[in-house]
Amino acid sequence: MPDPTGTLPGPDATLPSAADAAGLFDDLFQLNPDPVLIHDGRALLQINQAGATRFGFDAPADTLGMPILDFVHPDDRDAVARRVSATLLAGGRIEPLGPERFVTRSGAEIHGVIAAKPVTYAGRPAILAVIRDVTERDRAQATAAESEHNYRVLFDLSPDPSVVHDGEVIVKANHAMAAFMDVDAERAVGTSFWPMIREDSREAVRERVVEMVTQGIIREPLRVVLVRPDGAELVVETTSAPLIFAGKHVFMTVFRDLTARITAEQTAERYRVELESLVAERTAKLAEVRTELDAIVAVVMRTVELRDPYTAGHQERVALLADAMAEQLGLPAEERERISVAARLHDIGKVIVPAEILAKPGALGKAEHDLMKEHAGATADILLSVRLDWPLAAIVRQHHERLDGSGYPDGLTGDEILPMARLLAVADVVEAMSSHRPYRPAKGVDAALAEIAAGRDVLYDPEAVDACLRAFEAGFGFEA
Repeated sequence: MPDPTGTLPGPDATLPSAADAAGLFDDLFQLNPDPVLIHDGRALLQINQAGATRFGFDAPADTLGMPILDFVHPDDRDAVARRVSATLLAGGRIEPLGPERFVTRSGAEIHGVIAAKPVTYAGRPAILAVIRDVTERDRAQATAAESEHNYRVLFDLSPDPSVVHDGEVIVKANHAMAAFMDVDAERAVGTSFWPMIREDSREAVRERVVEMVTQGIIREPLRVVLVRPDGAELVVETTSAPLIFAGKHVFMTVFRDLTARITAEQTAERYRVELESLVAERTAKLAEVRTELDAIVAVVMRTVELRDPYTAGHQERVALLADAMAEQLGLPAEERERISVAARLHDIGKVIVPAEILAKPGALGKAEHDLMKEHAGATADILLSVRLDWPLAAIVRQHHERLDGSGYPDGLTGDEILPMARLLAVADVVEAMSSHRPYRPAKGVDAALAEIAAGRDVLYDPEAVDACLRAFEAGFGFEA
């Protein structure tokens, strides 16, 4: 029956000649991008350029006559030899595609999928084989399998509770998750993960899942509350990310238990509140003590003033200068307050000195002078009963000591003298020399400053002397 389309050759169409057919075969043989070879079961009879190049040769002629098994992986040669014999006996049947391992000229391993067919070549039985190189594919699959294996190991061994899910159903749960939620890891697979999330946390979790599915967004950790089968609630921080697991697009969620952190935060907050309460209580007590101390100082100074106006005014002016010196030294407010209190009380021991000696207009005799020197010790004795957390009595006892040991009452030297006592000693000398006394006229500030400058580092502490000089340079004056 004639072909109505006119596209098929008619019965009288001329078929290609044997020479034309051979030419077409040669063209297809050489142009094929896959390795193509012909062998007789023992030696290689023909190979195309793609095959020669893939096996590490420059030209097909370099391979002709080589044992065919030289191209096969050593571990597979016996099996290939048996398969080749079976193929040669198979007549016209085409062998199905099958995996094969080959080796190149340099010994590198090639993975291929091979299709083979018995043919007649140069008048004798042979095998035509086409090799599809799948080396890179197999490497990628092996790498992926290794990565998945490593992931599974890391997932199972992770100390953080973790689950793999598809947004609804748990695909896998690690051992840490099973222990954390008190569930069986295997039985959890295939169940919904929503029941383990407390109802008021579910909406935020759903939003995260939707963002990951539709936009691929991975946000910062989310705090949620989980509910165990026994009803216990656990506060956790969750981090989720999309991944491919067992060939499926899923999500992995890692839970970080916040119980310890929350407990620590609550403990820290409780300690903070308690500390603030203690500080407030301590501050209130200090304020009370300071008020009481100020009242005591005022009473004592008033008592001294009634007996000896010179002593009372002297102590007040020494306190002013000592505070100015402390400021020049950069001392904190608490130390400035202490030196001021010590200065305002440093001579109250003069109550043991007879009034006629205190008010004597002329020079004192040795016995009178010795009696006057007793006031430092007497002041300390009076103040020993005052219970403070700093050495007030010791400071006032030492305010007439000198660095070289020439002072009194104990003849202390250098660092044996307390720093506040060294500062008080300089302020005491400057005020005493600057002011009028019954037994002598005032010598003035300049003479007093010259005295301490001359005694710097011998009689008087150098830092205290320098601070006093700076205070006057900065505008300090007893008149003010």
